[in-house]
Amino acid sequence: MALEVLEHRTQFAIIGLGLFGNHVAKNLIDQGAEVIVIDKNPDLVDKMKELTMHSYVLDSSDENALREAGVHQVDCAVVCIGIDLVSSILTTLLLKQFKIPRIVARANTKEHFKILQLMGVTDIIEPEIETANKLAKRLFGLHGFLLNMEQMWKDHAIVEIKVTSAIANKSLLDLEFRKNYRVNVVAIKHQVERLDDNFRNIIDFDFDEVPDPNEPLREDDILIIIGKIDSINDLNNVLMGKNKK
Repeated sequence: MALEVLEHRTQFAIIGLGLFGNHVAKNLIDQGAEVIVIDKNPDLVDKMKELTMHSYVLDSSDENALREAGVHQVDCAVVCIGIDLVSSILTTLLLKQFKIPRIVARANTKEHFKILQLMGVTDIIEPEIETANKLAKRLFGLHGFLLNMEQMWKDHAIVEIKVTSAIANKSLLDLEFRKNYRVNVVAIKHQVERLDDNFRNIIDFDFDEVPDPNEPLREDDILIIIGKIDSINDLNNVLMGKNKK
């Protein structure tokens, strides 16, 4: 049974239920989205039947089959097909012909990426490359006091950075991050000890989204900072004692 548009909610089609597609579909379903799931492999589709009534075993390069499943009606289609390059391209072409508002396609090679671009797909993901980049950022955080980094734009990022003795006991007003380091502190995580459900001491954090600019920072506080990546790296070097401000 295809999706019926009653009160409009964003509707998704996930095509290809390998590890990547399976996780995308489950996350959307967990958030309450209406999701069509499609794969040629009946075993993969069977695993999703308890989560969504809109699960289909079909060849996604078959236009009539996609229409019968209601894919032409969705707001967003995600092509998660892995190895079968031809199937991925033909499926994406049909989705373009359906004029689906948003098409997200997985690229498995550089050549696949270029083909999708030539087809006019602007939302292209490369899971392996993105995972590798995130891992590299996490590993980079092990050097110095940069704990976590998420690139937001081409040259900007939001990061978690640990307060060290270089700036501890000084306030945000004293440090003037915007003036001296060209970054903005948007929140602070304060380290605290708590008891877990088994009454054991654990280290946790209180999140202060409106930090008092006059309150001295404590060593082991974590600053949530947004700014240019070069400026963030400069601040990290200061905390490591490589540069002085």
